Amino acid sequence: MIHPTVVYLDTNTLHYIQLCLNIVAQKKLRLPIDDGEFTASVEELSDKEYRKACRRGFYTLKHFQENQWSGRYSPFSEVELQVGRIKGRAFESIARESVPDRIWSRRPEEREISRRVTTEQLAEIEKTIDDFTSALENFEIVIRKDYETEIRDVFDLAKKIVSLVYMDSTDCIIYASALLARADYFITRDGYLRKTINDIRDNVHVRDKLQATLRYDDELPRSELPRSFTILSDGKIDPEISIPSDRSPRD
Repeated sequence: MIHPTVVYLDTNTLHYIQLCLNIVAQKKLRLPIDDGEFTASVEELSDKEYRKACRRGFYTLKHFQENQWSGRYSPFSEVELQVGRIKGRAFESIARESVPDRIWSRRPEEREISRRVTTEQLAEIEKTIDDFTSALENFEIVIRKDYETEIRDVFDLAKKIVSLVYMDSTDCIIYASALLARADYFITRDGYLRKTINDIRDNVHVRDKLQATLRYDDELPRSELPRSFTILSDGKIDPEISIPSDRSPRD
């Protein structure tokens, strides 16, 4: 029996995909989207980094379409996206007011953000997060929230990971979720996280300890750890690796 290649996405990758989907909706682009058509739409944007982020999202979706990967992401990423957008709305308000640095630096950030974002805006932001998965259905792409992993197992494994190698707490939770989902690959633009994930996979001592933790009983085979890569704004994969569109069951 052939199983799909499972690719886990970090929060930044989800963010890039959502930027791409926003462009598709705003410009009313038809599916399947032509590379040139999307690039022309993005070039109208004034911000260079914004253009690059949109292209990363576009090429991520393109890789999913062409390779028929099965995507997963942690529910925790939704919270990260939500909080980030709430902060963004607050900073827009601060920019319009042109708040002097001395005044801004004296105000507690949480209180100031809460004061500047309305209840209606909070609900609107939540809806954009909730609509993400349904928007992907138009692309015939499978990227879904990972509800199959027990939260207790995630935190237990995260503790084990940071006892072996340093990793930011949020990254560690998402990486632990990817391990428990038995992901084949992990997409991130975070260079340190990507290197750390690949180093864990290549370090026999660390890898064996994590694999032993993931093997809960004799019937569950030893799990291979995922390899991490980045999808660049020109569509290339870094580091360059051969990724199959499907896979056979692990031995």
